[in-house]
Amino acid sequence: MFLKNRQNLQYDIARAGWSADYNDPMTFVDLFTSKGGNNDTGFKNAQYDDLVKQAYATADQKKRMELMAQARKFSSRTTWRSCRCITTPAYTWSNRKFRTL
Repeated sequence: MFLKNRQNLQYDIARAGWSADYNDPMTFVDLFTSKGGNNDTGFKNAQYDDLVKQAYATADQKKRMELMAQARKFSSRTTWRSCRCITTPAYTWSNRKFRTL
């Protein structure tokens, strides 16, 4: 029920987490595309989607990184004004014990 409500934006605040599943910034950048399967925030923006699409389409790694950086900066400026809030707990490993920050 929790995931269904989150996916349908039936919440005021929710908890979520994401970890890199491959060694590339795109593992985080494409999370917020309008049709992204893990975008449970309601964020939708054609300009952001276009930057991500361009990054996927180019083989030029320098240009790709620049496009992803632009997308990330763009989402940082606009995401929290246009979507629901999801919080993520932060954990650290210290002295062989987990601590919540």
